[in-house]
Amino acid sequence: MISAREFCKSCYLPQRFIKRCAFADNAFFLIAQGRWLVMLNARSMELLASFQVFPCDNIHGVSISGGLFCCFGNRSFRAGIIVRRQDCFTLRLLPKIHRTSDWILRARILPNGSILLVTMHNFLIEFDLRTSDCTERLCEMRCVSYSGRIYGNSKKDLCVISGTAKGCVLIWLPYEENVKVAHVLRVHRGAVFDVAFCVRRRLLCSTSDDRSCSVWKMQLQDMSGESKLPTVVDWRQANFVSLFVLYGHSARVWRAEFSILGLVSTGEDGLVILWSDQGDIIWAKHVSRTSLRALYVNDEASYVLVGADSGSIIRLPLWPMVTTYKFDLKYSKDRSPESIVHVHLLSSKPLSFLYASNFGNVFIHDVSGDRLIISDNNLRLFVSCKSVSDGLVAFGGLNGAFYLLYNGKLSDCSYATAATKKIFSLHLVDSKNKFLVCAENGRMLLLDCSSKKSVVLCCPELLLPVGRQRWTSAAILVPLNGSKEKLIVGDRNGSVHFYALENGLNFPEQTYSHLHGGHGVTDFCLVGGLLCSIGRNSLLCLWKEEPNTGTFKLLSKEKLWKGLDWPDRFVFCKQGLQLAGFHGDKFLTYDFQLQDAVFEICCGGGHRSYDVKLSEQNTSGSFVCLSHGHLSFTYWRNGVHILAQGAHCRRINDVCFLRSSFDKNVLIATCSDDNAIMLWRIDNRLTLLQRLLGHVSAVLCLHGERDFILSAGGRAELLVWHCRAGRFCLANRIKDSSDYRFTSLDCQRLSSMNARWLVVAARSDAVIFAYHMVISHDGVTKLNLAFQFPSVSYVFDAKLVSLGEAAMVYAIVCSDGSLYAKNIAIEALETVSRCWDLKCDIQSHALTTLCPVFYDICDSLGGLSFAIGTESGEVYLMKLFDVDRQIKRLEPSFASSVTAVKCTSDGLLVAISAEDRLHIWQCRPDIPCCYGKLLIATLLDVSDPLSLCVAVIDSRLDVIVCGFGMQYIRLELNNLLCSRCFEAMCLPRR
Repeated sequence: MISAREFCKSCYLPQRFIKRCAFADNAFFLIAQGRWLVMLNARSMELLASFQVFPCDNIHGVSISGGLFCCFGNRSFRAGIIVRRQDCFTLRLLPKIHRTSDWILRARILPNGSILLVTMHNFLIEFDLRTSDCTERLCEMRCVSYSGRIYGNSKKDLCVISGTAKGCVLIWLPYEENVKVAHVLRVHRGAVFDVAFCVRRRLLCSTSDDRSCSVWKMQLQDMSGESKLPTVVDWRQANFVSLFVLYGHSARVWRAEFSILGLVSTGEDGLVILWSDQGDIIWAKHVSRTSLRALYVNDEASYVLVGADSGSIIRLPLWPMVTTYKFDLKYSKDRSPESIVHVHLLSSKPLSFLYASNFGNVFIHDVSGDRLIISDNNLRLFVSCKSVSDGLVAFGGLNGAFYLLYNGKLSDCSYATAATKKIFSLHLVDSKNKFLVCAENGRMLLLDCSSKKSVVLCCPELLLPVGRQRWTSAAILVPLNGSKEKLIVGDRNGSVHFYALENGLNFPEQTYSHLHGGHGVTDFCLVGGLLCSIGRNSLLCLWKEEPNTGTFKLLSKEKLWKGLDWPDRFVFCKQGLQLAGFHGDKFLTYDFQLQDAVFEICCGGGHRSYDVKLSEQNTSGSFVCLSHGHLSFTYWRNGVHILAQGAHCRRINDVCFLRSSFDKNVLIATCSDDNAIMLWRIDNRLTLLQRLLGHVSAVLCLHGERDFILSAGGRAELLVWHCRAGRFCLANRIKDSSDYRFTSLDCQRLSSMNARWLVVAARSDAVIFAYHMVISHDGVTKLNLAFQFPSVSYVFDAKLVSLGEAAMVYAIVCSDGSLYAKNIAIEALETVSRCWDLKCDIQSHALTTLCPVFYDICDSLGGLSFAIGTESGEVYLMKLFDVDRQIKRLEPSFASSVTAVKCTSDGLLVAISAEDRLHIWQCRPDIPCCYGKLLIATLLDVSDPLSLCVAVIDSRLDVIVCGFGMQYIRLELNNLLCSRCFEAMCLPRR
């Protein structure tokens, strides 16, 4: 077993509970990470300490009473005490772990020091900590329960409420004679996953997999002591009346808790709903794309904590987060048709905004009321733009009307645009208050408004190429090397144009036609030396300046999240770059790192005239828009905070290491059934860098090389991701018309001189495809089918091994219990035979996993060895082309299927199995003292482990295991190996 001093780890495991413990001014949260109980600071959520509670069972919950606590999981429970040391607290576990014969649903510590446990088959177990005496009480109704809670502190008021697998709620009294059932409430059509009781309001709630919550009222004859716990007599004599059944979740409802505002419920759909006492939804917030099984409600601080299956912990406020009110133009009776046509938000606190009417009147609304700025008939058509830095507002309209508004003072600058008949659009192009005016027939004027009172024409008039909808929709001025500048313009046709201002030409030097679809480019921005453009087709394009020519090259095109119908503008905040836009009837802000919406409000859909202002910390914001002829202002507190970042929403299928030119730290990539790929940095813990979305089905296989990733999965998809300027982008995709999935993927370089690679992938229909991949110096990736050949049976795993510059070996393990191998001549890929060069029968069971064993440079067939994992739990070592074909079986075997084996370059073999166990062997025959010896065997915190990756870094063995969650383990080799092995593997040779 791995002790706490031998490794440090970072886990992304499903959250099952969140418990708060407070003493005076000190407070901390307790959560579980597998078998470990973790203390988190209540304010910063930083890790304070972690304790291994059980050797085998995962922790499912904890009960706290005073200075005592009790952890339970599966069929085990363990008590402990909370110890105060100066100004902080720590946990001290009692040495003995107690076992029960039934699955534990809930624990409760009584004031007298006894521990009560309610189990799946409706047993109540009373355990005395002082004497270790144990008493069992069995409910008279025998059934299977999925949930249970214990209420009361003594025999006079103790009651157990259980939710059964058949949709009933049992209220039973364990200290009555024959353990009577007081009430059976039948309401659900599926299993009951949680029950909750509110003492103050006498309300009972149950949640179920029929997507509903049921609320009952407990009616007593004597209602005088409503704030006290009901006695046994009260429970027996009470009448439970069904108030309502609540429907609002689209999947199973896992948890429910009462608060001062009503009832909070969480479900499998990632939704948190606050219900009123009348059964109405006060607010509903989608905070995760996976199940929310952990729930904690703090009425005093008015917030809710939820824990997701991805491992994330999210905080939400209890109070309503959005305040909205309507504003109408106060027009006179003789001018009743006057209405608002445009709006700009000047400040949110205090509220101030500029708006214009269809009669050419421009107003400012603030705390003092409405103030008319100007009345100009040419402003009936009103276009405007606002400076982000200092509040300068420029606006114009018909017949060359153009004005600047700064600090409430208006300047008429129509002389600069007098030659125009109609201003179609107006854009702020840099931080120095330069504006681009687009007029009729694609005419563009670049104006310098840095003085805020007057306008200077920066360059001769520019023209858009001839086409329909000939006006601009976005623009930016980019500084180049030296004192040069380049103007980039996006038009309503979705085209991007590049203008070199110093050459005096009025037409673009570069044009990318219809790049962003037929509805237009919406915004540009500069981030980290890259130019980003976005359009109505939800396509994010990255551009980079070529230093030699000064032109811009299109690096990548990336499709954004499908839940963003109308991406409109980039928004900068402390968390990074975000995108504001619309989806359906909602306005939302989208985070590029999380690849998801971080906040959304219902506003009625896309608006031609709107404005948004976010706070520096992105904790609040203001949104103003025109809707149905009214001006709607919304202020929100973005109380949704991700306190702990999670991993994938569903099972993780594969993990691999990456070598990168842009990051010196160790990087890994993971893929999952949620169709996503995540990039992580290992720096004493796992830190999420980027999420890649491109697959239409589950991603099953990964392979990482220097600055590129290969991914394959369902729907016969094979994708290539290439790193450009520190960001991985989709470079190529292969997909055929079949509905098969790829089961294995590997890649090797064909030549050390040029970027030519051989990619081999096995499909679930027992067909193997080999692709010739070429990556040019500018990152363009081409994939061509080199050859394909059939397999004998289903391929579980495959490896492509390079033997120098001339040959490769491709080996597979199959469901028929055999290993097959094929020699591949690099210079004659087109002549590869369809027959296998070697077949080796290992056993009758299926072979599940395979990896080459390297402890020296292998350039011949004679030195090629493989480790093979089987469905029956054995791990074998075998020299592939040995004449005797001796197969060494490593001991001990696993009790279930081996899911992955990996070997380091130093000969350390790591294997995991479906029973959540990890073994490490030494596999170097040149160090005979420990050859084939088991170095360590331990139980993993990850359930259903499927994949792993290993590496030796600075005399430490890093192991990342993935399944339903992710676990990072770091082992010191001097503690793992004997002195002779450590000297041979880690110390430099003399």
